Amino acid sequence: MNRTTQYALAALMLCALLAASCTRPQVEIEVNPKQLSSPGLVQVTWKTKDLETTTISSNPAVSGLPKTVTGNASRTDSFQVNATTTFQIRAQTGQQNPLIKIASATVTVGTVR
Repeated sequence: MNRTTQYALAALMLCALLAASCTRPQVEIEVNPKQLSSPGLVQVTWKTKDLETTTISSNPAVSGLPKTVTGNASRTDSFQVNATTTFQIRAQTGQQNPLIKIASATVTVGTVR
């Protein structure tokens, strides 16, 4: 193997190692159940990774939200919903040029036809 090939192979391996070590900020949210026949309790499970500030909110508003946490978070909370409701998490890295990640989940209240 000549030197040029060796350098190219070394550079390729270095790039692969650097790419594998990069963090990938993540947000996930899930509601359970996804559908209620009438108003009731819903569990919202959410988590974030490699993000600094996370806010969970809902539309329409439910008691206890919005809520803001810092750092990596993983939680399950129960909320009373009276109508179809969308829960959203918005998480970001620092203040200067932040990376923002958003995820949402909806629980439907009432009969779906």
